[in-house]
Amino acid sequence: LEEQYGALFRAPANLVERDSYTLPGINQYVGGLAVSGGHVYVGGWSMGPKPGFVILNATDPDNVVWEGDYTAMFRDYGPVAVVGTYAYVGDRTGSALTIFDVSNRTSPAWIATVPFSNGGSAQQIVATGGYAYAAAGIAGIEIFDVEPPAGASRVGGSNPPYMNAYQVEHHGGFAYVLANDTG
Repeated sequence: LEEQYGALFRAPANLVERDSYTLPGINQYVGGLAVSGGHVYVGGWSMGPKPGFVILNATDPDNVVWEGDYTAMFRDYGPVAVVGTYAYVGDRTGSALTIFDVSNRTSPAWIATVPFSNGGSAQQIVATGGYAYAAAGIAGIEIFDVEPPAGASRVGGSNPPYMNAYQVEHHGGFAYVLANDTG
């Protein structure tokens, strides 16, 4: 596939496609998205010098437009979480959490990349209360202190034998992990 296709729908009762947008430059697949303040933040696979992290303006759902991107060589950006003016993106190529400053959506700025402790591949990212949580596949769950974002660091995690973590949620001081047994 040369490009990815996405569509905006109105939910829930009368599901109707409002607009669609083809993401030129993102090869193979889109790995994740987040929506915040009328903008869609997309992580995808970048083959060569093409966008891997894209921001779309969807404030007018009938006219979705490209707003900005971060171009990276051969990166596989996956799941995305947005809090305030920062995007927390799973970097599947580098088995890491990558943080972007998106205060200028036309030109998002790379802030930091913090590697996972045991490899793995980001399946989902959740950011809340100054921490980011990554369901990291075979690496289990990874926890990062992201305050301040430029000084982000890994502060913990769990990787029980045979655990393949693919979803994480945070609520009431606990991280809930959905995983399957690979043993």
